[in-house]
Amino acid sequence: MHEYTYQAMVYDILPTKNEKVYLRYENRYDRYYDDEKNTVILNESEDAIWDTNRHLHIGEVCTQLPKEMARFKKENRMARMEDERGQAEREGQRVNISTRQLSSECLEKSNQYKLQDIANLEQNLVCNFDEEHNQVSMRECIKDLHHKLSIPTTGSEERMRLLLL
Repeated sequence: MHEYTYQAMVYDILPTKNEKVYLRYENRYDRYYDDEKNTVILNESEDAIWDTNRHLHIGEVCTQLPKEMARFKKENRMARMEDERGQAEREGQRVNISTRQLSSECLEKSNQYKLQDIANLEQNLVCNFDEEHNQVSMRECIKDLHHKLSIPTTGSEERMRLLLL
């Protein structure tokens, strides 16, 4: 079944390999390249924002990120002044972009693949109750399952998960 923690969604629906996520974003510091392929390393010891938020629901992460970034900027104000806004600002920009990009891409892919509909079906299949606590017949579940399997946007991993249930 799908889980909607930040960490689970990143690993489920974004291109990851060996605790690295590969994202593309515009790099405003390098005028020679329009965009840069950015590697985000998912490491608790090096990224405090990842460590703090990875077990939260993706919705909570999206509301927490602006607060986290404001705190990061406030705590690093002295570093920016000492470094003449150079390295600290670039680091803040990198963390800000990669963190926002990760959560944004998770939500985008979730909507694209209609994961909420699939999660509801998974829940119905396992519990025989829908989200309003009404009993759902197995016939309804199978009909919905057949429909979800026939939709082209349903990915192969989602199809496999549904069939295994």
